[in-house]
Amino acid sequence: MKMNANRKMDMDINLTSGKVDLNTLEPPPSVAVIRRIGDGFKVFQVLRAGYKSGQFDWLEHHGPA
Repeated sequence: MKMNANRKMDMDINLTSGKVDLNTLEPPPSVAVIRRIGDGFKVFQVLRAGYKSGQFDWLEHHGPA
């Protein structure tokens, strides 16, 4: 039976003395991809709110703040 890397990591953590130093844990590289997707969604929501509120029209007439 083949064991994937994530399952092995979970087993290694569970087999330790029960104390895991959370300050030394490194997130897997896939977390960065998910974080970028989430950040892009947040930026999209900010821009959409700016367009809906007319903030960019105001800036066009009054210049940069």
